[in-house]
Amino acid sequence: MTARFRVNRTVRPEIHPAYRRSLPLDAKDTGVEGKAALWRALRAIADQDPRLDPDALDRLAQRADDQARTLNRWHRAVSAQVLPQDEGRPGHGTRSSSP
Repeated sequence: MTARFRVNRTVRPEIHPAYRRSLPLDAKDTGVEGKAALWRALRAIADQDPRLDPDALDRLAQRADDQARTLNRWHRAVSAQVLPQDEGRPGHGTRSSSP
């Protein structure tokens, strides 16, 4: 991935248009995984800390898991649309078989 300097001197990566649809899903997936890790970490200490509700943390962790599954389905669907399909035969797909 290359980067270029804009007039205001910030760096902006040049992203292939085909991947622009999957990057927001990747960012959301990172956020959901972070939430799930937080809920699990809090759940691990909830039995010793009366401020924490173990049942609520279990529900939040389950919801984060459900969100992650949904994002994974969406990511697979977007990937199928933007990535070239290789038919598994020489000379087919996006690469040329000629030198």
